[in-house]
Amino acid sequence: MLRKVQQQTYIQASFWVASAAVGSMAVLYARLVNGVLNTYFTFFNQHPYVMTTATPFLFILAAYIVVNFGPDAKGSGIPQVLEAISHTKNKQFEDKNNPLVSIRTAIFKILSSLVGFIAGASIGREGPTVQISSSIFSWVSHKMKKKQIPH
Repeated sequence: MLRKVQQQTYIQASFWVASAAVGSMAVLYARLVNGVLNTYFTFFNQHPYVMTTATPFLFILAAYIVVNFGPDAKGSGIPQVLEAISHTKNKQFEDKNNPLVSIRTAIFKILSSLVGFIAGASIGREGPTVQISSSIFSWVSHKMKKKQIPH
């Protein structure tokens, strides 16, 4: 009985830690996006020709980051999370994080989307936030499974 209570407490604590991390990350990401967009609009108003010239190169940079460093960070984020959910019963991902929702993918999703925002791309922040949040929960879940209290 005590072991079951300990296990449930551990699961609940892990959930709350992940929730706090996701909430903090979502606020930080929103502030980063707002800062980048403010920079874009300020710079575009002052130097429209420079931004018009730089935009294609920044798009290429954003694509380069994804293709070469985080291929699972491509797309809006929500379809990738749905695909990762459908893989949960797949034995291939039983002992490791699904790359669609890994911390590595989250990092490159953040970097590539911020480059896209500074280029003026019409990217919403909701999809990336979902994929980044799922990556955090997946990472915490993976760590929790490794450290579960034996039965």
